[in-house]
Amino acid sequence: MSGPEIVAGMDGKPMVWSGSRWEPVSEARAGVVATGVQLLRASSMEMSRPAWTWQDRIPANAVSLLAGMEGLGKTLIAFDLAARLTRGQLEGNRRGVPGDVVYVGLEDDWQSISVPRLVAAGGDLDRIHFLSLTSGGVFSVEADLPALVTALEPIADVAAIIVDPLDSHLGENVDSHRKSEVQRSVQRLAALAQEQACALIGIGHLNKNELSRDVLMRIIGSKGFTTSARSVLAVGEHPEEDRDRLLVLRKSNFGDASSVAALRFRPEKCSVPHPDGGSVETARIVWLGEEHDIDADSILAPKNAEERSEREAAAEWLGDLLADGAPLPYKAIERLASEAGIARATLHRARSLAAVEVVRDMAKQGRPSSWRLSSQSQTQHIETKDVTPLTRENAPGNGLSSHISESKDEGTKPPVPTAAAATFGAFAICSTAGCTRHTQTYLEDSALCVKCLDAQLQTAVALVRDELGGEEVKYGAGETLSGGHSRS
Repeated sequence: MSGPEIVAGMDGKPMVWSGSRWEPVSEARAGVVATGVQLLRASSMEMSRPAWTWQDRIPANAVSLLAGMEGLGKTLIAFDLAARLTRGQLEGNRRGVPGDVVYVGLEDDWQSISVPRLVAAGGDLDRIHFLSLTSGGVFSVEADLPALVTALEPIADVAAIIVDPLDSHLGENVDSHRKSEVQRSVQRLAALAQEQACALIGIGHLNKNELSRDVLMRIIGSKGFTTSARSVLAVGEHPEEDRDRLLVLRKSNFGDASSVAALRFRPEKCSVPHPDGGSVETARIVWLGEEHDIDADSILAPKNAEERSEREAAAEWLGDLLADGAPLPYKAIERLASEAGIARATLHRARSLAAVEVVRDMAKQGRPSSWRLSSQSQTQHIETKDVTPLTRENAPGNGLSSHISESKDEGTKPPVPTAAAATFGAFAICSTAGCTRHTQTYLEDSALCVKCLDAQLQTAVALVRDELGGEEVKYGAGETLSGGHSRS
């Protein structure tokens, strides 16, 4: 197998093909390059930080994938990112530095679909370029990449090249289901991204195999797409709101993908002004904020009645686990859920249903997260931690019945355990200071374990017996307390 081709340049000096253009090479290295093998010491290389076209999500100088099922808004997201890049409004190394974007797509109805979407997204149309072959047909990496390199030369600053969809532009002789062929084509695009110091964003589709919930396995074509991409972003439905979508980082070669928040968004119909004074109907993306600790694979889960029931039961378990309002580390919650038989994906879908919010410790490495009930949800569990042990000193002046009527208030009564107790295990921890026993197998409306409850009942019985002159005390149907207690 021969090495890279070495030719003489116009000045007679050796040149080598870099994969996208001819580059000069020193005569001393020409022999080494010609053989195709050289060894470079790591000590001779200076470390560098990754450059981000979109902070933590899309790196510059590399290929990224944006994948999802049809109709969820992938192309709308691509146009939104393109518009922001032309204005220098995307967080990352290009913030405040407007750049140009090249769009390579199958859509040829640019005037009625693509341009209105870019206008709705606020893009600078002078900086957005649609690739068109003068000979007609579809752009091919295999055949047309050198022509694209030439076409890019007049553009001073290319921020991104978008290929939509990526698998349709590799070339007619490239089998998108053969890993080695896909990798060679994607690596040529990666070389172009490095040459232009820009992001190369490929749009990918997912197959309909609902038996697999791994985003990387669901992308249509060979694994070569995901192994060659430095970043993979997945688009899926929001588990709670049918109108909303989630954009989740599934893979990153530059950091922990799970530490990057998911972004919630909603495709929205809108209209933009037409030069003739009318308007054009189109669509745009409305970003709704961050959502933490979203499992990328969970957004592919089908929504059916059985899974909704599992989610509701898991939400109840989660609400009781966090009933005291204090944050609990996510790793601990994940472990307890696994022990209780709750799948990780179900746990994440139950989080919003249980009104659980995420708190991050920004001072620690990796920004570890904890979960806690939102302030609104905590009111449903108020009695769990607000029960004060009854003593002679704090007993109400009118006897035990007053305290019982106050604690039975329906507005503050904790949730009654259901069949989920048998499935998911313990509910709240006993509210008595220093006690770590659980309450789930005892009185349904109590925040105490049986031992602490008995101790309080004994104190209450002594108080009431004193008021009644030592008479037998009855509580509930068929139950009596006289010094000790018995239950029918």
